[in-house]
Amino acid sequence: MIVSPLRQALCTDRSQVTKGPDPGRWWSTATLPSGWAVHGFHFFVDWRLSPPAVGDTFLLTRLIDFERGEDSHSVTDGNVLGAFKAAGLRVEFEALRAVCARYGKELVAVLLPEREPAALDDGTPFWIVSTGKDGELTIARSMLRDLKKAIRTHSGGPVRVGGKGLIYGTSAVECLLSLTDAAYPGDADAVLVNTDGHVRYVIEFKKHTLTDPLGKHLANQYYPAPDGRKYQRLHALASELGSSSHGAVSLVMFYYSTKRPLIRLQLVGALGPESLEIKRDSGDVRIDGMTDAEVGGKIMAWMGIRK
Repeated sequence: MIVSPLRQALCTDRSQVTKGPDPGRWWSTATLPSGWAVHGFHFFVDWRLSPPAVGDTFLLTRLIDFERGEDSHSVTDGNVLGAFKAAGLRVEFEALRAVCARYGKELVAVLLPEREPAALDDGTPFWIVSTGKDGELTIARSMLRDLKKAIRTHSGGPVRVGGKGLIYGTSAVECLLSLTDAAYPGDADAVLVNTDGHVRYVIEFKKHTLTDPLGKHLANQYYPAPDGRKYQRLHALASELGSSSHGAVSLVMFYYSTKRPLIRLQLVGALGPESLEIKRDSGDVRIDGMTDAEVGGKIMAWMGIRK
C-alpha cells in the first residue's frame, strides 16, 4: 500500500493518466524565493450564502494505491497511517496545518482508495488523518456514504458538477461523486506562502489542450458560465484569507498550453454576477527551450516576487 499524490486520469479507465507538462514544476520551492512555500488543498464553500463562505476545514487529499491482494476492506487503520508516514507526508501536513491555524482553519488529510469508480460504493472505506491534542497523528476510518453527507452539510446542500459527471478526475472517488449530488469539493491548485507564513497568492492552473489560440479560452470566456462556481469559490478563498490581519491575497490564473510552448498569467480583480475583472494580463509568453528555473523566473518577475 502506497499513499500517492492525486493524478488526473480518465474516469472510465483510471490507468489512462492525462499527458502534458506538470505546471507544478514552475511553481515549486526551487523557483520561489528562499523561505517561501507552495501548498495545495481542497476546501468547502457554503453556497447558501452570498457571497459564498469558505468552510473552516481544509483537506489535504491523497490517494491510496493498494498492492496485489490488498483492498480498502482488508487493510487496518494502522497500516494506512503507517503508509501516510512512510510517504513523507507528515512534514507537508504539519507545514500546511501551521498556515491554516494562522487563518483560523483546521487541516485534515483525506486518504481516498484509488480503484476503478465502478468498484466503489457507499460502503467503501476512506480515512481521515488529523492531529490529536498531544500533537500526534490520529486516523479514523469512515465510509463514502459519510463523506457524501459531510459534503452536502458543509456545502449548504446538494452540490453537482453537471448532468453527466466528470470525464477526467484526480481520484476515483471524485469521479464517482461527480455523478451524485455530493460532488467532491474544489481545490486551490497552488497557494503561495511567504517567509512569515502568510498567504500571498492563490493560483489556479488552467490547462489549454486545444489548437485554438490560448487567448480565446481565458477566464472571461468561461465566466459566469459554465465555470462560474469555480471562480466564485477561488475568489471567496482569496477574499477571506486576504481579509485577515496578515495582508492582501491575490488570485492569479496561470494558463499553459499542451500544444505550444506558451504560458499566460492574469491577475483577477473584482468578481461580479456577470463578469470578472482582469487587472493585469501578461499576454502569451513563449517558453521555447527554457529550463524550469527560467520559466519560474519569468513567472516570479511578472508577479513582482523577488528571489
